[in-house]
Amino acid sequence: MAWNADLGARHLMNWKGFLKFHRLILKPLAKIEPMGYLQEKDIDKICSVVKKLEAFKPTKGQSLVFGSKAAHFHFPGLVPVMSKEVREGLYVYEKKQNKEMELVFPNSKRCSIFDFTTPENRFRSYRNYIYLGNYWMKNISIKDILGKEAPKYSLNAKIYEWSIIMYGLK
Repeated sequence: MAWNADLGARHLMNWKGFLKFHRLILKPLAKIEPMGYLQEKDIDKICSVVKKLEAFKPTKGQSLVFGSKAAHFHFPGLVPVMSKEVREGLYVYEKKQNKEMELVFPNSKRCSIFDFTTPENRFRSYRNYIYLGNYWMKNISIKDILGKEAPKYSLNAKIYEWSIIMYGLK
């Protein structure tokens, strides 16, 4: 619990249920390749797991922060964290990178890819966030980024998350 993923809603958390079921919920992610190698079905699995974990914090907003942090804690190469800083970065990225957004999301008809105004939009935007990350990480070498041999565990989703956050920094 030291990683503080409940973000101020400790009184709303179903910790007993979370501690009992989180391993079972996370199990479908165990055999998925890191971000950059995902298939559509893998992206759907990640989103499903994050949504199930988020349900242990039954708030109206369903911002997916708790669920994504809980999954990311176990799978830092696969599940990127959602946060206020990530949302800000995604908004800036979407505005500044129109050509890449059209390439990655050709059927978007230029509606907002990242819209966090309702729980349904947040979930769809989280899926788009993972989809974009998978696109980015296809051509990224962790070894090149770190300047040394890549660790035995994957950091793909963490590096993507940090990159998005950097877009939102002023």
